[in-house]
Amino acid sequence: CELDDDSLEVLSLTGIAEKSLTHLKNSPDRAETVLLWIEKLIIDANNRNLFEVPAPILSRAFQELSRGMVGVNDVRKIRMVPFPFPYSQYLSLMLICHWVLTPVMASQLVVKPYWAGVIVFVVSTSFWTLFYIAQEIDQPFGEDANDLPVREMQKAFNEKLEYFTDPLSYTLPAFNPRNMHHAKTQVLDSSFRLNRGSVGSFTHTDSGRPEEDKV
Repeated sequence: CELDDDSLEVLSLTGIAEKSLTHLKNSPDRAETVLLWIEKLIIDANNRNLFEVPAPILSRAFQELSRGMVGVNDVRKIRMVPFPFPYSQYLSLMLICHWVLTPVMASQLVVKPYWAGVIVFVVSTSFWTLFYIAQEIDQPFGEDANDLPVREMQKAFNEKLEYFTDPLSYTLPAFNPRNMHHAKTQVLDSSFRLNRGSVGSFTHTDSGRPEEDKV
């Protein structure tokens, strides 16, 4: 990244051997190294029967990891492969020629001087604006106002990882429908607040099947 400070926060590395951290530091491709560690961890866990997962489901995990590496390589293409220099220079030269010749042509073809000035300003400014916007899109990493918020994205990603490590994130919630003697349907908004207005209600019968009450 073209950042003034490329230090990004990560989750705690406590528990990882110092030798492994040194190996990761010296790795020519740290993302590939971590990928190999994760794949080896999954294979070892499968060999020790730590989880009972069918082979097609387990292969899906490796597919998701490979898709992640494809995304990493796509980002590297944007970062490392520059826009063709001759093409960029040719565009700059043509824009300069257009910027010089447009006022001359407008003065000869447009009767009103103020309309000639407006046309030259709008057309020339539009072309140069598109040129500089293309440069910003070509390199979205850095400290400019239009660059991607890399630090904020990394922080949000770490917060999600930390939350998913909580046991409740991969534990099914306990639910017993027999404890619901009289359930009401309610509207739940994005902040998990229940609206007081009930749309309908359900009462459990002796057969165990809920029946909707008529309001």
